Amino acid sequence: MKGGADEGRFEQASPLLEATSPSVNEPSPPPQTNPVEFAIDLPESSVTNNPLQPMVDAPDPDLMGMILDGVETIEHPSGSGHLWTRDDPMDSWSSKV
Repeated sequence: MKGGADEGRFEQASPLLEATSPSVNEPSPPPQTNPVEFAIDLPESSVTNNPLQPMVDAPDPDLMGMILDGVETIEHPSGSGHLWTRDDPMDSWSSKV
């Protein structure tokens, strides 16, 4: 039977096909990386006078603060812990040190 002879030749050739290297034209797969490996634990954000931190814009001059120790004071952005003060409602806000 002719089909049987062809099958025998295929079985002999299959190990050779498996041993060949990929074609030069085939792109290599991207390296496998785990994004968790590159995660960095950063400290909680807090506004300080650190020059490496981005500057926070001053509150809008139209915002009204509360009088604390005789000075108008506002926390901006809300919940940040960053206090701004001004002596007169016509002045611009200054970051409290």
